[in-house]
Amino acid sequence: MHLEAQAASYARAGPPYLPALWDTVRELGLLKPGQHALDLGAGTGQATGPLLAAGLRVTAVEPGPQLAAWLQAAYPAATVRPSIKAGIVA
Repeated sequence: MHLEAQAASYARAGPPYLPALWDTVRELGLLKPGQHALDLGAGTGQATGPLLAAGLRVTAVEPGPQLAAWLQAAYPAATVRPSIKAGIVA
């Protein structure tokens, strides 16, 4: 979790997912408004943001408390969780 201490810098420096990825996911019919998505290891929300923008409800799991706080501030519409226990979002 070396990125935990650098949450803001990581958010600025981390490259976004390529548009071709989102095009493929959209073509597969997986970006339907109202559906639920689970973003595991969400970090700074590189997937959370586009999923929310596509109209999905997002639960973002990020075990790093600083990254989780950054993520929640950046994407208040997401449900941010610190971990998953026994297969259930905690």
